[in-house]
Formats: sequence, structure tokens, C-alpha cells
Amino acid sequence: MNNRSVYNIHEDCELSGNTAKNSSTKNIYRLDARRLLCPLPVIRVQERVKQLNAGDILEVVCTDKGSLSDISAWCRVHGHHLVSSHSQQREIFMTVQVGSA
Repeated sequence: MNNRSVYNIHEDCELSGNTAKNSSTKNIYRLDARRLLCPLPVIRVQERVKQLNAGDILEVVCTDKGSLSDISAWCRVHGHHLVSSHSQQREIFMTVQVGSA
């Protein structure tokens, strides 16, 4: 059995219906929440995560300084994992792994 993972990258796109995937495939989605103010970035993350499967990755970019603590707390409460975060200039980049909750 091959242990290599396949990564599918999906730009900020709409998802609909059943998004069943091969268990060896890791899907990476991107969400642009720049120029949105609190609480919209965390709401957009919540909406997008509902459409994803456990193990999928959501890369988020936003400009609201409070988003880092908001999204971090939201992940903790809802069983998801904030894999990484960093700031570059005025943008905040976060990587969220969807949990099974």
C-alpha cells in the first residue's frame, strides 16, 4: 500500500453537495477573508469548514487583527486544529485542519 498523500488545492471556491473524497487524498482549500471585520472572518471559516471533511486543510488569509484569536478559539471549541499562523505585512495567514467533530 502506498503511503504517499495526494494533495488537491482548491482556490476560494463554492462547494456544494457531497464532497466525498478518497481517504488517501488531502484537500487544501483557500479562504480569502481580507478586508472583513469581526466577526465575519470566523463566520466565513465556520461556513467553509461545514462543507469540508475531517482532515481537509483550510488556508485562511485575513486582515482583521482580532481574527487570529477568534479563529484559534473557535478551532479549540469546535474540535479543529490551528496548524500554523503567521503575519506578513498587514495580512494574517492561518492554516486550519478540519477535525472530526
